Amino acid sequence: MKYLRLCLAIGLLGLPLFAQESKPTATLFAELGVSKKAAITETVQRWKEQLCRDNSSRGYLISYGDSGAIKSRRSVILSSLQRSDCGHDGPRITFVDSITEGSIRTTFWIVPPGALNPNPDK
Repeated sequence: MKYLRLCLAIGLLGLPLFAQESKPTATLFAELGVSKKAAITETVQRWKEQLCRDNSSRGYLISYGDSGAIKSRRSVILSSLQRSDCGHDGPRITFVDSITEGSIRTTFWIVPPGALNPNPDK
């Protein structure tokens, strides 16, 4: 009986040692293809509002397409960020360009502390 109690005590006390904590992951907030300026602005505003709710999260934007389309999309996004109620928080926002064939596409990510940054699609 003492042996059983000892095994149970070791088993119960040892659980936290072997339990794995789940790491936070980046969340895809939105994805935009070819879009009008108003749709881009509205998406940026909603994304920025979400970022403002949690000051510890970071924003990550990945744009796919040719360099001209990416430059144009970034210009619209930056002007939308400046009109945001909670301001442009430059250090918390990362832009990634992925030069590809095809139409422009941008993914908007929310990255909590401890999560890995999303990688551009191949």
